[in-house]
Amino acid sequence: MSESVTEVDAGLVPLLSRVAEVLLAELSLPRAFVHASALLGLSGTLSTNILVLRSLSVLSSASALLFNIWNRLRSPIIWNLTFMTTNLAQIARLLLRDQQQLTISTDEQALFELAFARYGVRIKEFLELLKEAGAEWVDYEEGAFIVRRGDEMPCLWYLVEGEVEALHSGEDTHVTIKPGKGGWLGELWDPNEPPDYWQQPHHWKTGFRAMVPSRVVSFDRKRLHDFIARSPHMRDAAEAAEIADLWGKLRSSFSQSTRNVYKAMLQMAMADGDLEPAEREALDKFVARNPLDLGGAQQHINPSAQPQATS
Repeated sequence: MSESVTEVDAGLVPLLSRVAEVLLAELSLPRAFVHASALLGLSGTLSTNILVLRSLSVLSSASALLFNIWNRLRSPIIWNLTFMTTNLAQIARLLLRDQQQLTISTDEQALFELAFARYGVRIKEFLELLKEAGAEWVDYEEGAFIVRRGDEMPCLWYLVEGEVEALHSGEDTHVTIKPGKGGWLGELWDPNEPPDYWQQPHHWKTGFRAMVPSRVVSFDRKRLHDFIARSPHMRDAAEAAEIADLWGKLRSSFSQSTRNVYKAMLQMAMADGDLEPAEREALDKFVARNPLDLGGAQQHINPSAQPQATS
């Protein structure tokens, strides 16, 4: 038995030695260039990305070129250079085309930074979204309605300039909307939307009116929804944007409520036409505990900001 094993081992040694010699010969120069060229070319044909395919084709031709230069094969060298030049020209064309597609206007850049960039949306996706959703920039004068409560819902908007008030019931202000987080006029994305949502009629439960001259970007709701739904990456970005928008509106609503409380306190204090020192102190303490964004109206609202009368 041991003699048989010894004979088998003795037979394998020359075979393995021969295999090693062949491998070393194939991996030595210039044959290694041939194998590198074939592997690179095969990898290129397996890629679904045309830019990757072109790039690997250039490397494949470069490896073949080195082999032909080593062996001084003039005609193959000329063809290798021809293939490389053709593929490099196509790569340059692809890169220039992508660069042209990513050129955006000042308005588009502002919208991208306000509403999309912080949530991981790429510029190329953003530009495709604008096209697919029929984005349009629209200006509204002070007091103009963007949409009234009860109107149909073919569009939603994003506020890029100015201030808009949301009218929840009649003419009562529900919340003041400003650009940034909370700037969507309408719901951007609902991950729990029922399957038959788009087969049903829908109407706005809230109206939107410009408080000052304002600019919004209008989107077709259905087309925007379909674009987002096609991409897991866009769905994640839209969900993050919707959450941030909700928190932005909640903060704005809280600020507006605090301001309304301050106005009511001031009106009560001034009901008799005179502001007592104790009343002034109470108002000042309220402002100290609840910082208010009163803007240019502060001189009219905050009694401590009024100049003292002199006798």
